[in-house]
Amino acid sequence: MPQFVKGTVTFVFAIWMMLRINVTFALCIFALMPVTCLITTRFGKEILPVLQEVRQQFSRLNTVVQENVSGHRVVKAFAREDFEINKFDKVNEDYRKANIKTARMWEKFLPPLDFMCNMNLFIILIVGGLFVSKGSITVGELVIFHGLAQRFNIPLR
Repeated sequence: MPQFVKGTVTFVFAIWMMLRINVTFALCIFALMPVTCLITTRFGKEILPVLQEVRQQFSRLNTVVQENVSGHRVVKAFAREDFEINKFDKVNEDYRKANIKTARMWEKFLPPLDFMCNMNLFIILIVGGLFVSKGSITVGELVIFHGLAQRFNIPLR
């Protein structure tokens, strides 16, 4: 929740500041926002169940470890070390598979998101350069736009 609030405040503040500095330039930068939001929304819907699976598998792994640590004397007394090792190996393997699945999801969606963020930077440099050459904005305002665009893109991602 704190991360969501921080991201939302940062996003809104960046938009507000961009609009205060130069509305036309800000709208040029916002042109890619719908595509980025579409990618992010689609990614969020697909990755949420995968991330929940990772958390569940991690919880199972922690449970097995905690049970073995707290009950190590009982395990030794009944010579159940091999059974507990095999149980841990299975739960650990499930956790590893869930993490690999998550990594593949990130692998699928990060390149388009990074591309959109880089396109945003490209627009800032090209359009901003034109605005600076025409005197619509100063070099300092262009630098501010670049910094705000970075703050703007982070919550979108």
